[in-house]
Amino acid sequence: RSLRVPAVLGLHGTIDYIRNDDLLVIDGANNTVLVAPDETLLAEFRHRRDQAQARTLSLQSLQKEKAQTQDGRTVRLLANVELPEDLDVLHDAGADGIGLYRTEFLFMNAHQQPSESEQYSAYCQVLKHSPGPVAIRTLDLGADKQVDGGRSNSQNTVNPALGLRAIRLCLREPDLFKPQLRAIFRAAITGQATIMIPMLSSLSELDQTLMIIDEVKDELSRDGVPFKSDVPIGGMIEVPAAAIAADLFARKLDFLSIGTNDLIQYTLAIDRIDDEVNYLYNPLHPAVLRLIRQIIQAGDTAGIPVSMCGEMAGDSDYTRLLLGLGLREFSMECSSLPEIKQRIRESDINAQRATIEKILAASIPSQLDQLIAQLNDGTSD
Repeated sequence: RSLRVPAVLGLHGTIDYIRNDDLLVIDGANNTVLVAPDETLLAEFRHRRDQAQARTLSLQSLQKEKAQTQDGRTVRLLANVELPEDLDVLHDAGADGIGLYRTEFLFMNAHQQPSESEQYSAYCQVLKHSPGPVAIRTLDLGADKQVDGGRSNSQNTVNPALGLRAIRLCLREPDLFKPQLRAIFRAAITGQATIMIPMLSSLSELDQTLMIIDEVKDELSRDGVPFKSDVPIGGMIEVPAAAIAADLFARKLDFLSIGTNDLIQYTLAIDRIDDEVNYLYNPLHPAVLRLIRQIIQAGDTAGIPVSMCGEMAGDSDYTRLLLGLGLREFSMECSSLPEIKQRIRESDINAQRATIEKILAASIPSQLDQLIAQLNDGTSD
């Protein structure tokens, strides 16, 4: 997605219908693949492609414009980054910084654990390229992300999404965690780094993490290694337990980031990469929306920023809803930034509050769809 290359997953048995030299139309927006379309269909999709390209060009004019609503609310738009290629388009996309830097890809593409020095160099590169703050997420390994020769046993776990992954793995493997923290604190001298801890579920995990962070800083001081000590520490709220107790986490952290992909998965008890049940994956489920609002309110009460870095943040169908819930920091793939900025600039939060409350109270899917359509059209009943 960050490279603007369409992709469709989960099309089982498709190869049985495709022959060598068949022309394919990959419609990533609607998750479909057309095999050997006739000239009429082909002309239609070429027209849609040309329209999309023209819209992309028109949105580039917003690069230097503020992401500000019609009623004067300023919103910060950040980028999700994982590959070096993503850094090249940060400025062109108009990003204010990086809201999620996925460090596990340094490990997944290596045959052995990257050294502290290698990690330090990678983090320095990202910090130097970023137009603003960089939220460096500590290792989120396990489940759908494995290291070559891996440290996690999640591939042998019945349910890896609930197993030894992310901060759980890091706390179990300090020789994996500490070098990364050392590299981040050292690199923080070169830019505006923050540290983001993934998949927190209990305060005891957070306390252990903060203790290790203090140990790392003490070790760097004893070793005489230059580093920045006051790096903000934040947590990803992507487990229902953490969302419900977000006020407790907010008292000990400098910022919160809502990871909607996992939050939705865990709240609705579905595997989002299982084709048999992914139709149940619903960002508009009342429980999900209430948890999102609860997290945002917890951050507001504690006086700390709250961002969102899941796919929901980069979907313009949800932008006005999230603004109405109080979200003021969105982090997404660079390719989505211009579209979201335009939607923000067209929005009036005060005028939409009544519709937002109706959405939160809705329980019938058809009613919810109608209210979302009203919200996005700027109409009211």
